Amino acid sequence: MDGGSYTFDDEGNPVPAEKPPPAPRASRSKSKTSVVSATSQHSRTSSLAGAASLVSGGEATESDGDVLSDMFHMDGQGFDVSVSFLLDQVHWQPMNPSGRRKRSRSLSGLFKRRRSSSGLKDPSQNSVDLSKVFGARIKRRHKAGQSEDEGFVLGLGLFACEQKDANTLPISGRPKNVKVYLQPFAGERHAKSIYKHKIAPLFKTAGVAVDLTEINHNEHVKQDMIHLNLDDFDCIIAFGGDGTVHQVLNGLMNHTHKEQEIEMKPGFTPVKATVPLGIIPVGKTNHVACSVMGTADPVTAALHIIFGTFTPVDVCTVSTPEKFSQWAFNCQYGFAGSVLTFMKRYSSLGNKRIDAAFLKALTSSKLRSYECDIEYIPTPGVFSPTFNQVCRTGCSICQGSQPKDSQDVVTDMIEELDPLNNSGSSQASAGSVIELKQDSPWKTLKGSYMNISVFGIPGNCEIAPQGLSKFTHLNDGNIDLVIVKSCERKNFVRFLRRHGNSKNQFDFPFVEVIRCKEVRFRPRMPTSWSYNDHDFSEIKYQMNQLEKRQKQRNHRSMEVIDDLGRNQSLTPVGAPNFHYVGPQYRPTFFDQEITRRRRIQRKKEEKAKAREEAKGKSVWNIDNEICTLLELDIKVHCGLVRICGRGMSPQTEFSDVRFGCLPA
Repeated sequence: MDGGSYTFDDEGNPVPAEKPPPAPRASRSKSKTSVVSATSQHSRTSSLAGAASLVSGGEATESDGDVLSDMFHMDGQGFDVSVSFLLDQVHWQPMNPSGRRKRSRSLSGLFKRRRSSSGLKDPSQNSVDLSKVFGARIKRRHKAGQSEDEGFVLGLGLFACEQKDANTLPISGRPKNVKVYLQPFAGERHAKSIYKHKIAPLFKTAGVAVDLTEINHNEHVKQDMIHLNLDDFDCIIAFGGDGTVHQVLNGLMNHTHKEQEIEMKPGFTPVKATVPLGIIPVGKTNHVACSVMGTADPVTAALHIIFGTFTPVDVCTVSTPEKFSQWAFNCQYGFAGSVLTFMKRYSSLGNKRIDAAFLKALTSSKLRSYECDIEYIPTPGVFSPTFNQVCRTGCSICQGSQPKDSQDVVTDMIEELDPLNNSGSSQASAGSVIELKQDSPWKTLKGSYMNISVFGIPGNCEIAPQGLSKFTHLNDGNIDLVIVKSCERKNFVRFLRRHGNSKNQFDFPFVEVIRCKEVRFRPRMPTSWSYNDHDFSEIKYQMNQLEKRQKQRNHRSMEVIDDLGRNQSLTPVGAPNFHYVGPQYRPTFFDQEITRRRRIQRKKEEKAKAREEAKGKSVWNIDNEICTLLELDIKVHCGLVRICGRGMSPQTEFSDVRFGCLPA
């Protein structure tokens, strides 16, 4: 291969070009530079060290059979450029590496210089592989009558792809290790498929380590949480419906208080969860996820977890008068409990079980009111809690609220002795006690109600897009007590229909809404029916009353007389003392028949009693989980747990939902 100027064909092989006439060596500094650059949507390309100009009159040298080399001017600086076909590489080196580059003062120099789009300069980058070159451009000086492939070569440019790393966005506070509890039977039973094809790739791309546990039974989460080290995880995720969220919430809060060595009993002050709670909704209602995120999309929920966006949410403690029961967001008694009972019964119907449960609960034999007593502590300074402001992202009410449970001051009754009133007599000393009158904060409601609801969150879901209680806030430290009084069936259906449209479902004379801090619920059994209590014995009752009176008198003389009487009897000491009422004999067939008939009659009466009691009481619907306990105390605590999401967006548009199952 002789020296001279070369061009490249389509396969990248050098082709001899027309040899230009010799020129003086001083003309090298006056050679022109051809500026060529190209960019694409997915990769950034750059010319070989900018635009390269071939020195006019220069000759390519050949050190061996596979290397071409020459001097090029690039961006006003001289470079020794060599092409090695053996190494399949283009290499360049500055002619004066230690000297400073003279900046061009001309206007054209401003346009000739090129800067990397990344803004970074890599001085070690002085070569490029020919395999990465995807294009070349040759600039020539043409004479009259010459084609584009003919003429004096002024310069050439090579275009190659620049290798870049993944474009990652640094976000502080992102979860790195998460614990996932997956319920495979939630909703339409597609939880495994959704996790495998949608959620797992997102976690893998984001670099989130996942510890997956599949729920096998109702106590699985509770048992697994006992031995779980919360410090190893940045988030605990409930992958399922409202029931799964309820189980994971109780396991998380119970484990947190166990680590803090706090005894959970009625009236205790809880602490906040140390690990946030993530929810990936795949259930049917998903009222917790929709209230916090505004949607029930699993991918959106996973992105909230990946980006580490969490919102503090109020949590309620549910307890009986004797012991602590559980943690919850929303609690409902009455009609909602009946619907949930029938949903469990009609679980084989799939998606139609909700419609079937509503129809069954609205029948004349099942729709009824329940006698109960309700006590509550109203929120101070709130007179009209409803119909004013809904909870959206950046809610001023939720941001301005602060948890005050830990700063509550307990005041005791103090008896102060006034020395001026002390006259030495017992009456005077008793009158010297100052009685401090304190009004009880509890308010009482007694009556017959069709549904009683305690909402800590709005409860947005498919059948109530704007929420079961659209004016409830996520983090204000209050709960909304919604009471539906006894009314006609058609009016109650109107109340249910308004949950699916933009009208206010509380704008009825038989619906009352109270914003409060704590609620006590006590059911009352009806007394309009009679029942023979076979367990009651008049003789045993009288004997018990007689024993109580004898213990109160505490006469030791009676015991002495009784001991003397026993010593004078013919009964030997140590023998069993049986007090027979009458002679003992074997029952006849007639007596056995009477006993059998009485036993049958007693069973019938007990069944009738159970039916009457079932009509007078319902079950609690706590986060779509059945609770058979009736006497409950519910208290709200502000911002106990952080849940993934930002709340519902103010730009959310709602569409009306038509209840096809409800009668007109």
